[in-house]
Amino acid sequence: MGDATTDAELVVVGAGLVGAAAAKYAALRQPEARVLVVGPSEPSERATGVYGCHADEGRICRKLDVDPVWAELAARAMGRYAEIEAASGVRFHAAAGCVAVGRKDGPFLRAVAATAHSQGLQLEELDEPAMRAHWPDLRLDATLFGDEDDDDDDDDD
Repeated sequence: MGDATTDAELVVVGAGLVGAAAAKYAALRQPEARVLVVGPSEPSERATGVYGCHADEGRICRKLDVDPVWAELAARAMGRYAEIEAASGVRFHAAAGCVAVGRKDGPFLRAVAATAHSQGLQLEELDEPAMRAHWPDLRLDATLFGDEDDDDDDDDD
C-alpha cells in the first residue's frame, strides 16, 4: 500500500449494494462534496465464494415473497430499475415472472397469495397437469400434489 491520502467529506465503508447506494445518494444530495467509497472491487471474472452469486447477471429479484416487508421493499427497488438503467446506460433487468409451488391451500401458498393481494399482483393457479405441460422438465416432489397435511408434527408415533 502506498502513502496516498484522499480528502473527503464523507467516507462510506463498504462497496457492496448498500454502500454503493449510500454513496450515490450522498453524492446526489451534496454534489459539491467528495464521497469516498472504501471496499474491495468486484472480480472481473466469474467467481465463487463471497462474490459467487453477485458479480454476474444471474441475480434473482421478485416482488412476490411470503414476507410482506421484503415484498414491499423489492417492489420499490424494482420500480426504479428502468430509471437506473436509463441513467447508467446498462440494461440489467429482464422480467421473467415467478413460480411459487406448494400444496393447494397450504400455509406457504396462502402467504404468497396474501402478499400478491397486498402488492396488487396477479396470480395464475396451475394444477399438476398444467404445470407439467408448461414445464415438462420440472421435477417436483409428488407429495406436493397430494392431500396430506403440511404439518408433519401431527403424526401419531
